[in-house]
Amino acid sequence: MAAADVSAPFTGTSDAADGPLIGPASSGVIPYAEAAATAGIDPPVVRFVLLALGTMMTVSVIAFAVADDIARSGLSVWTLLLAAVFVLPFLVYHAGRTLGTLKRLSVANEAVGQARTRLLKQSIVFGVLFAITASAVGYAIGSSGNETHQLLTDEDRYSEIGKRIGQQRNSAASAVPAQIVMYDKLEPDVRAYAAICATLQIELTAYDEKYPAQHQTTKVALHNVDNEAKRAELLLQEIEVARRLGSLGDTQQWAGWQSDMKPLLDEEDALN
Repeated sequence: MAAADVSAPFTGTSDAADGPLIGPASSGVIPYAEAAATAGIDPPVVRFVLLALGTMMTVSVIAFAVADDIARSGLSVWTLLLAAVFVLPFLVYHAGRTLGTLKRLSVANEAVGQARTRLLKQSIVFGVLFAITASAVGYAIGSSGNETHQLLTDEDRYSEIGKRIGQQRNSAASAVPAQIVMYDKLEPDVRAYAAICATLQIELTAYDEKYPAQHQTTKVALHNVDNEAKRAELLLQEIEVARRLGSLGDTQQWAGWQSDMKPLLDEEDALN
């Protein structure tokens, strides 16, 4: 039997048409990349692109959630953030493995290596852009949501204090001495009411500028708050008058009530 020609180059074929591409060491071994190229295996570019897109979207979701929570000063979308954090390692792991496959294939095909480098660079650039955009959008939405939440909270407090002041005034007897005692107890709530009115004036003005479509509703609300701010100023003046009257006798209290308190009450009634 003639000896085999060991000088002939290995072609990656065998006598059997469907035989193994890579045989045992004794039959000759070729690198995976060369074998894949010989067998016509396509590089897993599509798989990497899909994994890269998934990674970008997940990072964007995380960036959005974090920025939104920073703007709101709390965890408002923590479930979304938690889900994204669990998905991200899976995507990064498989994207890394796919990059490794592309790297091995690039040994036999320079075009694969160039495509791998280009895809990696593009993925990083677009990933950063996606994350920045998502962060900006998340922060804007979070800020808007936080402002709206704060406005609603302040309106609730405004209504609560206003009702409490009204109940105290309505429950007091109409005699001057009883009214003087009522005004003395009223001062803390009136000062808090004046403060919340000032806050709402600022918040509603900003809200009106940001949401012009709600102008008519905001205009009415702002008008009411302006009136109540004036009422709070008059109440503070009435409290000062009541404090002075408290040190006088009954006759002087009545006279002082007519001369000093009644004009303030009439001015307050005009606000209704």
